[in-house]
Amino acid sequence: MEHMDLSDGHMIIKAFSAACPACNTILGVVTDPRPVDAVLGKITKALNIY
Repeated sequence: MEHMDLSDGHMIIKAFSAACPACNTILGVVTDPRPVDAVLGKITKALNIY
């Protein structure tokens, strides 16, 4: 498992990737659930949703 940042050019989301140790093929990527509250707070603030 490796830590990584995913970005759409506007927002960065923390994630984990799993890769094969022999050939480095990426087997999957999942978002890190820990910073979701902070990201949701930024989104709701930007959209003026309370």
